[in-house]
Amino acid sequence: MAPRTPEQNEKIREQRSQSIINAALKLFAENGVANTSISQIAKEADTSKGLIYNYFSGKRDLLHNVIQEGMEKMPLDMPAPQTKMQARQQLELTLDQMHELAVEGKLFWKFYAELLFQLVRNEELSKEFEDEFNLFIDFFTTLLDCMDYPDPQINGRILAAKLDGILLHGLYYDNYPTKQIFEQIKKTYLTDETNEHQ
Repeated sequence: MAPRTPEQNEKIREQRSQSIINAALKLFAENGVANTSISQIAKEADTSKGLIYNYFSGKRDLLHNVIQEGMEKMPLDMPAPQTKMQARQQLELTLDQMHELAVEGKLFWKFYAELLFQLVRNEELSKEFEDEFNLFIDFFTTLLDCMDYPDPQINGRILAAKLDGILLHGLYYDNYPTKQIFEQIKKTYLTDETNEHQ
């Protein structure tokens, strides 16, 4: 058998890393971060603790990677908008993708909910992940500011809080009207207020 190429080795490494992240996400969501050990993650990923430490420095590093992967599913790294129309389009795209995640990515939002509750109880952990959670607020603040929305810093936080509530309620209530609520959010921020300030 011919030796593997560097590209094949990299692909295997990415697959193993993704398998570990998926296992961590599942257990963090089901048991909470504090109640999940590297040994449990290794068992869920069908690998060894030693191999996990080849990819991640520890549970905190793995936790950062789980959060980062979830963030990457949302367009928070788009270039700053230059016009109201660009800001409006970016906000609409973000809301559409969050709606999609609310429906199809419930495991991540269950993990997100568990993490929020742990951050409330753990000041050290809260400070460590402050930057990640501020990405949402900063992103919405930038868009609303470009749209000439009043008090963009306050309203950016309000929008982020609304979306948190929608996503968390969608986890715990059957037949939650997620689609209708997101449509109303879009009307509020993309039609009524936008037209008023143009």
